[in-house]
Amino acid sequence: MGNFYTAHYTERKELQKKFGRKLSLKSKYKPNFPMSVEREFLRVSRAIYRELWGALEPIIAGALLAVQRGETIPDLGYYAVSGSSRKKIEKIGTQLTNFAIKQWKLVTKRTLDIDINNAYYQGMFEALIKDWEHNQIHRIQQRIDETIADIYAVLDEAGTGVFDVIPIGTVAENVRHEYEKLQSGLEFVARDSTGNMFSQMIMLMAIDAMSEQYIWSTKMDGRERPAHAARNGHIFRWDDPPIGGAPGEDYNCRCIGWPVFRRPY
Repeated sequence: MGNFYTAHYTERKELQKKFGRKLSLKSKYKPNFPMSVEREFLRVSRAIYRELWGALEPIIAGALLAVQRGETIPDLGYYAVSGSSRKKIEKIGTQLTNFAIKQWKLVTKRTLDIDINNAYYQGMFEALIKDWEHNQIHRIQQRIDETIADIYAVLDEAGTGVFDVIPIGTVAENVRHEYEKLQSGLEFVARDSTGNMFSQMIMLMAIDAMSEQYIWSTKMDGRERPAHAARNGHIFRWDDPPIGGAPGEDYNCRCIGWPVFRRPY
């Protein structure tokens, strides 16, 4: 018997009743995708987008004026993810952890009648979520750096005289277009990282509870990948995922792994 059952269950006969003669038991609760956490991350990413534009706009205005006058284009500067934004991302990490554990508690309670002891999970995700927070800040910073470099490239090309026949207003539009790409990039980070981390947490808790398999559950809303739609309802092993990974691991995947428990006795 695994440590999970040792820590949470003392009545062997009661647990045997849950399985009956079955060697495995499908979860009676399907974990929900963390939409509320994703929405919060999207809100923070859009705030970063607006905050950066507020800092860049007057500098870009001066750079456009320099292009128009044929002067040297000023450096656009370096913009680090602010301390307040970092704290918000760390808070999102905590929210994601709490959401995942809450979903797992519903799985074990409704399926096995086990009330998870919250202390059991203390520290289980601490290092994992810290790495996640660091990685998301790094990904956001990378997007910001790339955007500023792309904007400068537009201004620099205009300043060389290549755009002499194009009005400065068009150059300004090109700059704005480059900046607007940042919003979709930041939103991608929010969506992709939320589902991916949630998938990892569910998988780790499932394996800990002697779940070797899961039923692939696809969010059939017209935006799903054809390959993921074809997997809906099929059984896979946590340690042997299909091409592209387990549910939630592929880019922007919103699929869920519906746990199947193995009889512990």
